[in-house]
Amino acid sequence: MGNSQDGTTNDANKSAKLNAAPTIHKNITHIAGFPNMILPRENHPAQIYSRTLFASGNGYPMWLGSTTSLPEPYKRRATCIGDVGYLNNIGTFTFAFNIFLPSDDPLNRASQRRLPAGYVPLEPPRESEIQKISGYFAPGSVILSKGVDVARLSEAPLHLTFNSSESEAAFLILPEGASREDMSISRIDEYLKKHALSWIQHFHYHSDNGYATPNGGIYIITGCDKTKSYSTAAFPKRNVKGSREMSAQYVDGKLRYNSSSTASRASTDWRDPFEENCIFFRGIRLALKDTEWNLQFDELPPSLTPISVLGHTPPISDQLIPVKRDSEEVQAHTDIINDESNNKYSDDSSEHRTVRVLNYPFHPSDIILQIMLSECPGAQLAFVNDYVWSECSEKNKKGRYRDSIKAPLTSRCIQGSFISDFGAMLDAIFQTHKIVEADGVLSLVPNSKKKFFLISWVRGLRNRLRSKPPQEPAWGAELISDLVRQGEAMKDRGEKFHISY
Repeated sequence: MGNSQDGTTNDANKSAKLNAAPTIHKNITHIAGFPNMILPRENHPAQIYSRTLFASGNGYPMWLGSTTSLPEPYKRRATCIGDVGYLNNIGTFTFAFNIFLPSDDPLNRASQRRLPAGYVPLEPPRESEIQKISGYFAPGSVILSKGVDVARLSEAPLHLTFNSSESEAAFLILPEGASREDMSISRIDEYLKKHALSWIQHFHYHSDNGYATPNGGIYIITGCDKTKSYSTAAFPKRNVKGSREMSAQYVDGKLRYNSSSTASRASTDWRDPFEENCIFFRGIRLALKDTEWNLQFDELPPSLTPISVLGHTPPISDQLIPVKRDSEEVQAHTDIINDESNNKYSDDSSEHRTVRVLNYPFHPSDIILQIMLSECPGAQLAFVNDYVWSECSEKNKKGRYRDSIKAPLTSRCIQGSFISDFGAMLDAIFQTHKIVEADGVLSLVPNSKKKFFLISWVRGLRNRLRSKPPQEPAWGAELISDLVRQGEAMKDRGEKFHISY
């Protein structure tokens, strides 16, 4: 992804207290302020798009490209390195300020949010700190979620066809390609250690429209992929039933579908198009320990309680499986773990009372940060860089193009978008990284290169020697399933969730 673990890691290792966690064999209790996790109640194209393309290893996938809440003349400004903000409840990045600009800069004054108390800008990046690849994605590039097939009928003009029989699917088309830009993170890390706590307080108390930024929700952008034009697709749309077959074609600069079950967005949808569109961004997220969060902040009312949705792997079928209904109760924990496809619940026919909650887009770092803080409860803060989970995505382990000059013309995700898939990602992360505590701040540092590649080689050999697919889920999926069970317990029997988007 361009972000690298800088030389400061070696110094940190010498002075830091190391907490190795190659495999975590215990579940964790949900940490205060983080989004609660529940099962999906409906299909939501923006969420499906981001979940299914996480495994592309490019960072956070933006369903709507560049979006902003800024006034003119910044209304069409694309997300940039140094931006600080958060993902809002519809899954777009909300800008607050840029760390490289002074407090009196017009851009930093344009946001509805005030700057944090004592704000001091960071010295702008030097040219040597920025890696720019103008044509990282070539014209005509496509990024596909697991199980989506593409046929290239023509490159000029671009003519593509897509087919999938997955229960969730997404793809991104880049007719003009896209650029990539990443910044070395060593100075940003040191800067955040000084300001993270005050920023967490600021974002919680100065929310927009009553929206309180969750624990772990602050995003400091360190890398972006940008393009002039794009088309995205996500399957299925809301309230869609019937066949899992999805087919589409891109011709004459437009996406066309054989059914109405697929949602799409394109750069041409905007009345006043962006000159640049941010399609993926990468960054650092901050989190506060459980006890400190409870001391600092009052409990949110249920209507502002953030929830993220993540489902079990659906059973094999040629039909879409209905999402969970609140007349169904979650199975006992052991049943969820031992058979994800056995998604049966006991029926409750009593009249439902509504528990209103606020949607928050799922992000794997929310789980990683909770694991880190649970493993090292003495630390006050935790940072996690998107580099960590992107490096450990299955596609990256297969393709290994993170440090390449160019991306392949067709990028295919190997992992899916369900609990077992993200569980496998957690397993890979904590086998190849260790939790490091320095001055009360936790971070994830890669194991030595020799050990990293030895673990990867052994895991690959073990998988090749198996006569059948590995038993799922491993500890990571077990841990996520237990967090989902805790989230579902927010409502009592006879109640149902109403999710506000």
